Amino acid sequence: MKLLMMASRLDGSRSASRGRPDATGPACLARGSPASAVQQCRVDLEAFELVLLRRPGDATAYPDEELARIQQEHLAYHSGLREAGQVVTNGPVIDGPDPALRGLTFYRTGSLARARELAEADPAVRAGRLTVEVMTWWCPAGTMSKPGQAVSTS
Repeated sequence: MKLLMMASRLDGSRSASRGRPDATGPACLARGSPASAVQQCRVDLEAFELVLLRRPGDATAYPDEELARIQQEHLAYHSGLREAGQVVTNGPVIDGPDPALRGLTFYRTGSLARARELAEADPAVRAGRLTVEVMTWWCPAGTMSKPGQAVSTS
């Protein structure tokens, strides 16, 4: 579990710095003169590997039947990763400003290299239909277990 010091200044601006706050101190501390006071708070965070799935400009073209097969294999692959505990959740991105961004996958491998290896083994990536961008993503501890809004795709 990592900790992040969040700072809120009196003028409303924010800053962040990685650190290890004193475990015996209060949860939030005001520091500095009253005019430039900064409030620093400890926040418990969890790290996940976030993969952005993008459609490249030069995506390999396939006949419709082949595209359907690739999509089914892509969905089955991600289902298997979720069942194995390698992926927490994943899904498509719609209505975004970047039409190349096709999906997000939140891995729980503990390693960017391992997440990249698994993401690049996706049948849609191997077929040249998607590319991957891999990064670390932090969120408040325990929040990935909260349900989202139910959506029906049928």
